[in-house]
Amino acid sequence: MAALLTNTVNPEDHLLERQQSTLAWIKGAPARWKPFVANREQEIQESVFPECWRYCPTKENPADISSRVKELSDAEARWLREVQVKEFGIKPDSAERLREVEPFLDQEGLLRVGGRRRRSTLPPESKPILPHNHPVTELLIKDHHVRQMHAGIYQTLVAIRTRFWIITARNATKKVIRSCLVCRRVDAQPYGLRMGDLPADRVTESPLFIHTGVDFAGPLFICPDVQGRDARENKAYVCIFTCLPTRAVYVELLRGQTTDSFLQGLRRFISGRGRPRVIQSDNFRSYKLADTFIQCLFRDSNWEKLQRKFNEERIQWKFITPRTPWCGGYWERLIRSIKNALRKTIREARETLELTLRKGSSQLLGMTTAASQRHRHILSTVKRWDGRQRKVINVEIPNILKNYNMNMGGIDLKNMLAALYRIEHKSRKWTRRIFFWIISTAMTDAWQ
Repeated sequence: MAALLTNTVNPEDHLLERQQSTLAWIKGAPARWKPFVANREQEIQESVFPECWRYCPTKENPADISSRVKELSDAEARWLREVQVKEFGIKPDSAERLREVEPFLDQEGLLRVGGRRRRSTLPPESKPILPHNHPVTELLIKDHHVRQMHAGIYQTLVAIRTRFWIITARNATKKVIRSCLVCRRVDAQPYGLRMGDLPADRVTESPLFIHTGVDFAGPLFICPDVQGRDARENKAYVCIFTCLPTRAVYVELLRGQTTDSFLQGLRRFISGRGRPRVIQSDNFRSYKLADTFIQCLFRDSNWEKLQRKFNEERIQWKFITPRTPWCGGYWERLIRSIKNALRKTIREARETLELTLRKGSSQLLGMTTAASQRHRHILSTVKRWDGRQRKVINVEIPNILKNYNMNMGGIDLKNMLAALYRIEHKSRKWTRRIFFWIISTAMTDAWQ
């Protein structure tokens, strides 16, 4: 290689070789050696005169300077020594900064971390001390960060502390990693939009299930009612009603994917939890992969039937805004909880589906109750104008008042009674007296 380079350099320059055997080959006759060595030797002699070659010992060879470990370590120690003299030898607060590490000077003149092993004959494990805000320190951190394949703060910090002790190393490492372009490009997070205000139905205090959200899950497979050889498994769907302000949950099992089955479930819901004022659901028209039950429920003929029923019950049905599925997060999260509970509980036990569904509903109600313990005073108490808090008395509305309201018309005693029950009373005795008076009045009017 050196002989080929003579075409670009002065051929009269001297070439140095550290092996005397190689010099003997170059200065000897090529015919003495085997063909491979002879051909190489002839090429060298044609490029450079044999008299230009000189012997150079290994220790004096300037080409080995970059590969000598001793000189590399000496250069590193010289750089570290200059950094320590500049940072710790001139600044007045250096003594306070180094007091905790108990530094000492080694044979190379470097400040190292002290300890209790100064008399040990084992290899020293004390690391040289470096400041956190010097350019050399930043270059060392970058080098270890790249060697660790752009690892995080802790892994880079562990790699650094195997050789150096940097004061406040964690902050320095964090600063360098934050400025790494590769890490910033790969670990960049998408811009997060700020969520808007909650709708009024979600944050307005109202009776239970006045503002209700509804959604469906399924199909689930249950055993047939009549057992037999030709009996087949039936499909069932889960209909979940959730109160928007309180997150209360009511679950119904629908036997079929028909409008009548949904209306039956709605009647059971109204009988047990009262009539809602507003029901919200997904806007199935804006989803290509909408639930098949919702698509079947809101067909033109079925929707007219539902609309007549809602008008009779004075219920307003609302759809969420198109192309905004996050608006239905109230019921979607509960659907996920019910699916997980049923998937882990039922498995192959399909004959106990209704019982398991009731357990899942009570479990969801317990979770929502536990989640609302942080704001317990909002759900279980009312606040007077004078600052006192009194408990709310919740009494279930009797069916006689519902029938009276539907058959006799006139004053809506059901809503009036519910309003009276939610007003704080001075004593329970007064509450019972008013309650039985309204019951007797309703029964007398209904009998007449």
